Amino acid sequence: MKLITIKTDEKGISIHIPKTLLVHTQRNHPEYPLIIRDNQKFMEAVAKELEQSQDNDTGLSKLQTLIDETSYDVADDCPDFCDFKEFILD
Repeated sequence: MKLITIKTDEKGISIHIPKTLLVHTQRNHPEYPLIIRDNQKFMEAVAKELEQSQDNDTGLSKLQTLIDETSYDVADDCPDFCDFKEFILD
C-alpha cells in the first residue's frame, strides 16, 4: 500500500493520499473505525469536507486551519528562512 506523498515545485504543493490508504486507515481506526460502503464517494466526501467545511470559531476551512497550524510550526522551527511578522523589528 502506498503512503501519502507530498511534492513541491515552483507552482505549489501537491499532496497525494491514495484511496486505498484513506479507506484502510479509517476502516481500521483504533478508536472510531468506519464502515465504508462506497470507497469513491467516501474519498470525494472527505476531500469536500477538508476544502469546504468551516471552523465555527475562525470561519476557515479545515484544510486552511491545517495549513496555518503547519506554517506556524515552520516559523517556530525554522527562523533562518521564516519568522512571525510581529517579531521582526523595523
